[in-house]
Amino acid sequence: MLHQPSGMTRRQFIATAALTSGAATFGAFVAPALGQQPKLVYWAYQFLRASDEARVHFAQEWAAKNKVEMQITLVPWKEFMPKISAAIQAQATPDIVESGGVELRALGQLLDVTDLYEKLEKEHGGWLGAAPLYMREPDGRVHHVVYGLSGAVVVARKDLLTQAGFQKPPATWEELLVQAKKAQKIPRVYGLAQPTSNQTDSNVWEEIMRSYGARIADEKGKKIVLGEHKREVWAFLDYFMEVWNAGVLPPGVTTWDNTMNNSTYQAGKAVFALNAIPIALWL
Repeated sequence: MLHQPSGMTRRQFIATAALTSGAATFGAFVAPALGQQPKLVYWAYQFLRASDEARVHFAQEWAAKNKVEMQITLVPWKEFMPKISAAIQAQATPDIVESGGVELRALGQLLDVTDLYEKLEKEHGGWLGAAPLYMREPDGRVHHVVYGLSGAVVVARKDLLTQAGFQKPPATWEELLVQAKKAQKIPRVYGLAQPTSNQTDSNVWEEIMRSYGARIADEKGKKIVLGEHKREVWAFLDYFMEVWNAGVLPPGVTTWDNTMNNSTYQAGKAVFALNAIPIALWL
């Protein structure tokens, strides 16, 4: 393995870039010839202008500071996963990519950055909340470093809820359904803008299921235990059927992509939306 002019190895170089940019690292990287500036290829998903510009600016600043040529490609969100999937199969992935890392880790296309993870943990006094659970695998190794955590924030139209007689936000999923049904004005406004498709935003239904007490895997992540939580799973399914039959979900949610809950709420066509960041930034 050739060394970089600075004495930094390929692994150290790419892994350091990952930790600084907050993305997972993988893919082929050829060490530059002596005297040449090292180069990294970075794919970032394009979703919201303010967020896109902030991430690109951060990457550019890091590249300038570390004397790295950074080739940045912004890919529209709707095209991002197909592009990544094709790159994985062709083994032509970029050096840095914004991805959950699961699909790449299973194919052995991620670098082991456990030592760097532990170094950061020591330097900053630990990690926030459940972050270690997302990064550490059952065997203790780390292959990607998260740059943020977000949950399914309940965003609501206060004006419509007030008109319907509600002065406080819902405290339970059942209360959310009650308020959604009463405050909606079909067909102009629906109660809950939430996809039930095969997109990542639909994962919130799994989170709701787990809030009923169900678990998919054990603590070590090696055994499926969903069958041991039949009562909790059925309680969730009963709730989901109530939501479905109540007519609070807009038409087409079974084929929605990750932008539709945002755009539906922004267009004033939903009372509630379960969203983490884009709607808040838009507001």
